[in-house]
Amino acid sequence: MGISEKDKPAASRQMPLAPGLSEQDTVTTGKPSKFRHWFAVGLSVYFVLLLAAGGIAVFFLWKHLEAYEAQSPATAVSRYVDWIQRGEWEAIYAQSDFEPDRLNTKEQYMAYLACLYNGERESMRTAERVSDQPDTKQYNLYMGDRKVTTLTLYPEGTTWRVETALTYQEPVVLTASPEIQLTVNGVAMTDLGIEPVEVGETYFDGPRDAALFPHMRRYTVEGLLNPPEITAATADGQEAVPVEEEDGTLFYYPGNPDEQQEMLELTEKAAKAYTQYFSKDAPKADILNRIYKDTPLYDAVKQSSNYWYGPHSSFSYQSFHIYNLQQYTPDDFTVEVAMEYAVRFYTTRVYPLHYRMRFLRIDGEFRLVSMVADDKVPENMTAKK
Repeated sequence: MGISEKDKPAASRQMPLAPGLSEQDTVTTGKPSKFRHWFAVGLSVYFVLLLAAGGIAVFFLWKHLEAYEAQSPATAVSRYVDWIQRGEWEAIYAQSDFEPDRLNTKEQYMAYLACLYNGERESMRTAERVSDQPDTKQYNLYMGDRKVTTLTLYPEGTTWRVETALTYQEPVVLTASPEIQLTVNGVAMTDLGIEPVEVGETYFDGPRDAALFPHMRRYTVEGLLNPPEITAATADGQEAVPVEEEDGTLFYYPGNPDEQQEMLELTEKAAKAYTQYFSKDAPKADILNRIYKDTPLYDAVKQSSNYWYGPHSSFSYQSFHIYNLQQYTPDDFTVEVAMEYAVRFYTTRVYPLHYRMRFLRIDGEFRLVSMVADDKVPENMTAKK
């Protein structure tokens, strides 16, 4: 009889082969097979590569988000505000679209910003608003609760350029004679290309022929960021005297001291000739010879009469003052005269007289062309002062 399988000794029995393994692959020594070894290695490499790919993906995603954030309008505004708070006007100028010119230089632009943003810069905040310009974004900038200005953002490629809204000064109006040299921010008016307006008729009266009026020129300067630095002087360096008017600044001609002394002497003679004619103490010709003929003043004096003035034994000046001599040009002057004119006939009667007189240089000599007379003598110019 044959020996059955179960009757064989245990040592001689073998386990069935695992599916897919040959008899030679059967583990008989207790050591791992080559297949298991390379499978573990491959799995480890796979996980390493997967982790590396994930890390690279995260890195590039982070960089992309970082670049996106750097190019956002909010970041551009934040950077701009940071420049303001640190007073980095050079950085603001470098990225701006501001173009300097002869009146508004780079330095004046930066001075404008420093003045505009002067205050508690630490309290600055911004709030986006609806833009009033196409293809832009706008933010209001505040210091505390006070709105300072509006920032406008202009797209430039993948970034944004931030600009402060500029508010320019009101037009500056300057009036002076051609003999006064005007400069604005160090630039001569003649170099700015601004055409002056002739305004002689605004300042002079008297002659019926306006061609006799000295020249006065008015300049209007626009587009200034800051209050301008203005100089006004004659060719020999004498500074003109500025006077603020309703519509601008007028510059009086400084005048020549020697010539002004002659003007005072001429004024005294004309004023006394006029006064003494009406008191019958001087002939009419004395005053007419000092007045330019083609004027209403000449006609008025020529047609006047002093017959009504009573007789008297003497006259005198209890007070006599010439003051407020002013010149617009080398060829004109206005002056005021205040006096107390006393006439005596048994008793003395005192007349307070005040004249405002205008002279123009015509045919080489000064002639009286207009005059206003009243009795308003300043209190400090009376004999009883």
